[in-house]
Amino acid sequence: MDGAAKALVEMRNSDIPNLHLGHPRPVPWLSVMEDAARMLKIPTVPYDQWFALLKSSGEGLNANSEVEMMRQNPALKILDFFAGGLETGENIAAFEALGLPALYMTEALKVAPSLAADSLPLLSGEDACKWIRSWKEVGFLPSEP
Repeated sequence: MDGAAKALVEMRNSDIPNLHLGHPRPVPWLSVMEDAARMLKIPTVPYDQWFALLKSSGEGLNANSEVEMMRQNPALKILDFFAGGLETGENIAAFEALGLPALYMTEALKVAPSLAADSLPLLSGEDACKWIRSWKEVGFLPSEP
C-alpha cells in the first residue's frame, strides 16, 4: 500500500489525463498465494480444478436451491468473470491473474518513479500474509481461536 500511495502522490500533478495504478512487474499467482494459503490453513488447487468445482456447484438446481446456493457460494454470481481466467489466449504476457488484461503502465512509469524496479519490490507471499493479518485486525477475517 505504501508503494501505491507514493505513486498516487507522484501521479496527482501529471498532465496525462489517464494513468493506471498497478504493479508494473506482475508475479505468478502462486508465488504470492502459497504463503497466504499456508497461513489460512487451506490447500491450493489448480485454477481449472477450482473453477470446475465452482461451476458444478451451480448446475442442475431449481430456482429456490439456486438462490440458496448463491447465498452459500457468492462466487457463483460472477462465474463468467472467473471463466476469463481459464483461457488467456496465445499472448499470455498480455494478461494478469484471472485472465484480466494487463494494464498499460508506460505513462504511469514516466510520472511515478516510485514504480521503478529499483524502488518497488516484487510482490511476495509475505505481502499476502500482511494483508491477511490486517484483515484479521479489522475483523474482515476471523482471528485464530
